[in-house]
Amino acid sequence: MADRLIALTPKPLHHLFYSDNGSTAVEVGLKMAFQFWRNQKAKGRNRFLALQGAYHGDTLGTMSIGERGLFNDLFGELLFQAKLLPLPYSYWEKKDLEAEEDRLLAQTAQHLAQEGENYAALIVEPLIQGAAGMKLYSARYLKGLVELVRSQGILVIFDEVMTGFGRTGEWFAADKAGVAPDILCVSKGITGGTMPLAATLCDDLVYEAFLGDEPSLTLYHGHSYTANPLGCAAGLASLSIMEKESEANFRHLEGWHTEELRSLKNNPRIEHLRTLGCMAAMEIRPQKKARYTTRKELMHAFAEKGILLRPLGSSLYVLPPYCITRDELALVYQVIQEVLNA
Repeated sequence: MADRLIALTPKPLHHLFYSDNGSTAVEVGLKMAFQFWRNQKAKGRNRFLALQGAYHGDTLGTMSIGERGLFNDLFGELLFQAKLLPLPYSYWEKKDLEAEEDRLLAQTAQHLAQEGENYAALIVEPLIQGAAGMKLYSARYLKGLVELVRSQGILVIFDEVMTGFGRTGEWFAADKAGVAPDILCVSKGITGGTMPLAATLCDDLVYEAFLGDEPSLTLYHGHSYTANPLGCAAGLASLSIMEKESEANFRHLEGWHTEELRSLKNNPRIEHLRTLGCMAAMEIRPQKKARYTTRKELMHAFAEKGILLRPLGSSLYVLPPYCITRDELALVYQVIQEVLNA
């Protein structure tokens, strides 16, 4: 199973540590990055960078590097502080995106010039922020951000729990963006959702910091179900199906989404259309005469027409299984039109 995963992930991620869910995969990544510096007796390097709107999980460590809000406000006094960097939100009608990106990168560069030596790692959901409302940002901005932090020796962690295994139209968002992280966190799609399994992969640089005879160099992390045999068997079966049947599908879904979104482009109830790989999203504008306005009303209206959609706040997104047909996807968008026009 480890060999199969390593062969799929962006090079040079040659080493793998198993866990059992997405939050834990990220937690392991944070511990790896922190201990990487401690094993080298580095001073400082005890803080993390993340992006505004970030969501990385529900453990104390992963809540600490996420945007404060509904998921974690209650636990604020238990969480450590992370520096959240600005995110240039990208969508079809966005103007002057590159100018905004350059301005925000310049702000980050200024901050890192003063504080860079304090950070252990940058962690991001590459290209798509899921729980934030399926917000997109460009590969250009991601590359610029990675270059800036690496100029300060800061490690780069990609949380691909949601974006991995084809969701961006490539096996990993790192491939789509053309950027390889030092640490990669994956779960969800490994087993197609059938069994708990997760993994945190790293490159040689990180791995070699843990080698030696001193017990203190060890990454002391373990769970009862780490690399459990049933999970690995399900993972091998799922990857075989994906390689034989799903890869062609997840590579053409973006084109289908684009065609369907064009039919919604002039609908007065929506704005901020966007698509990447297998995901498409839009923002719903409030309208006084609309029959369905709340998230709950919209969910019930879609369900009554046979479509399962779950808005995130004002964001409505379509994230279908890879086996969906062209006609089935067209039906999803037809139902969206009918409900929003009611």
